[in-house]
Amino acid sequence: MATINFIHDDDIEEELKTEIIEICTASVQKPVIKVDLEENQKRWLLLKKYPKFRTRLNYEAINKNRAIARIHKKPDVVNYDYKVGNHVEFSKLFMKTYMAQYSAFDETCDLSALLSLIGSIDIFPQPVKNVAMKIRLNVRNPWAHCNFDEWDILRYQTSFQLMHQLIKCLSLSKPDETKVLADLTKWEQNGNLTRIRFMFLQGYAVDQIVVNELRQQTQVLAEYALKMKSGEDSTFIKIDEAMSKINCEMMSVCKRIDTIEISHNKQQQAMIEMNKDVNIINERTLAIENVQTEYMQHIDGVITNIKEIDGDVENLKTESKSTINRVETLTDEVKSTTKDVSCIKNDIIEMKEDIGDFKNYMSRSKPVGKIFFYPPNRSESFVARENEMSEIKSSFVDKGNEHHTLVISGLGGCGKTTLAAEFAWRSSEFYQGGVFWMSAESESSLEDSITTLAIDVNETGKDFRETLKRTLK
Repeated sequence: MATINFIHDDDIEEELKTEIIEICTASVQKPVIKVDLEENQKRWLLLKKYPKFRTRLNYEAINKNRAIARIHKKPDVVNYDYKVGNHVEFSKLFMKTYMAQYSAFDETCDLSALLSLIGSIDIFPQPVKNVAMKIRLNVRNPWAHCNFDEWDILRYQTSFQLMHQLIKCLSLSKPDETKVLADLTKWEQNGNLTRIRFMFLQGYAVDQIVVNELRQQTQVLAEYALKMKSGEDSTFIKIDEAMSKINCEMMSVCKRIDTIEISHNKQQQAMIEMNKDVNIINERTLAIENVQTEYMQHIDGVITNIKEIDGDVENLKTESKSTINRVETLTDEVKSTTKDVSCIKNDIIEMKEDIGDFKNYMSRSKPVGKIFFYPPNRSESFVARENEMSEIKSSFVDKGNEHHTLVISGLGGCGKTTLAAEFAWRSSEFYQGGVFWMSAESESSLEDSITTLAIDVNETGKDFRETLKRTLK
């Protein structure tokens, strides 16, 4: 749910109350007064924070609002133009004003701003955000104010590894990814040549090859500068279009990768189980061969005595029958083992599906800074009931650090679970600890809740009983 801020003059609040009362009390004889939303929405409602990540939006950076004169050294927010006309203006809401001086995603947009934008908007997967922020803090910003004494071989290698990781996390098409990675590798391999160029600029003597390359690249740079000046370069327009396509395809590509990884893990687990079965069969076959070898040695030892040979033959027949029976028994055991393996595989698949369903039930976007946060997704249509929310909050806050329990009771379907989930989300604003959610609607849902917590704290056991014991310890 977005954070709503009421911006009112002296009579705006009373005007809003009057409009609401007239709408609610309208009947057939008294038609509803038509509210001019285009006129009043600017005066009544303003989205201050990005819903999922609680990022405060900077309206001063758009529509030249920064040029509006301040009142007592404070922004004149009443006269701001809050209309977001395109995706470029939308991106500026996540930037500081001094960083939002670009007109498109081209050469006017600073690389640090782009990396910061990736880390602020929820459409990018979390791995992409993490790598982008590392590159911004550890590579781009230090390189912008470069001190060559601090840049050793290890730091160069670490920087290129982060850039390789970002390209792979973006899930580009195979040709694009291969080309970009090849360019990065080329830059990394030419690092020594770059060092030579730096020595040349410092006045040191270099060979003819470096001088020729500098001459060629300087010529290319001059032609490129003239081309940029005439407005004929369309590279940045293509980049802008490519970024728009990436925004649309990023989520679908990530989902496909997740599906492939799940399928690969299942196949790998099946191969491991099959290898175990093959090893067991090989060991048992070797044992049978050893037994047969011992029998042959025994026959060779009594071959001189006919009576003993006859007796040994009878014994061998009996033992052969026993061996056949053992082989048949082993065959049955192998079949039984195969069935057990199949059952185990089915159980694992069901457990993964249950965990997947439980993860869908749990929130996909917990508050920033929360390590343990398990409430279900809050209802997007939750309204009113502020008295109940205030009463619940007071019951907890008044207790201070004292351990206590609060029970919410009522008829089925009256909204107890929705109320509890909403309070759990709101508690993140004033409660610094973790929030744990145990669903006991059924035995399976309780088991899923305990198992998910056990996985996060690395306390899983062989079965549910052991997992519960280790988690609650």
